Amino acid sequence: MSYRRYGVGRQKKEPLLRFILSSLEQCGCRVLKHSGAAEAPFRISFEAPDGERMGIVAYAFYANRRATKNRPTDFELVAACLHPQTEQWEFAYALTRDLDPHKKCPGRLSNLARIDTRWSREFVEVMERLASPLRL
Repeated sequence: MSYRRYGVGRQKKEPLLRFILSSLEQCGCRVLKHSGAAEAPFRISFEAPDGERMGIVAYAFYANRRATKNRPTDFELVAACLHPQTEQWEFAYALTRDLDPHKKCPGRLSNLARIDTRWSREFVEVMERLASPLRL
């Protein structure tokens, strides 16, 4: 499958890419290959501790007023940078299936995401929820 690639500011995206890579390694995964921070989306291939090989395609956006499609089917996981509040390069993660729908646009995600109990600061925890069946 081919993904459209975009040039992005390496200096601004490097902390997020380093965070994702180090999180995978801390969980015992072996990163096989990854794209650079100057190109979006991030593409990461890794091997889990049990030997299973997986990949991540991650788009990173700054929150602003620019309209985006925000369809839950466009992506399965979102990350929110908490730096503006904590002054640390920390991120919270959520599955799009758990987030609120847009009030006026059916089939879209809300453009206001509240960081609450649906979000986790543990990347691997959210990846495990993604791999598990949808809980009703």
